[in-house]
Amino acid sequence: MAGAPGILDRFSLDGRIAVVSGGAGPQFGSSISEALAEAGATVISASRSIERNELFVAGLLEQDSTALTRRASTSRSPTPSGHSPRMCRKNLVARTFW
Repeated sequence: MAGAPGILDRFSLDGRIAVVSGGAGPQFGSSISEALAEAGATVISASRSIERNELFVAGLLEQDSTALTRRASTSRSPTPSGHSPRMCRKNLVARTFW
């Protein structure tokens, strides 16, 4: 079947954006972020540790992936600024895309 899309083409994430909470995490976050980037997604690694995020995203950028880092918390307790976690998530997306 010449010209038929391969399985990886069917699951391509080119032009898509993935926000990964804990995206630079040592267990699942970094693996998920790397897989999404490999599939073509722009990865936004959101975590409380901006330092770890910056190092991780630098590695993705070296591999010609598109990635950003944002500091964020998805806990249910109020943030240091006093905002609810839900409002912080909305603000994260708004600051990233607009």
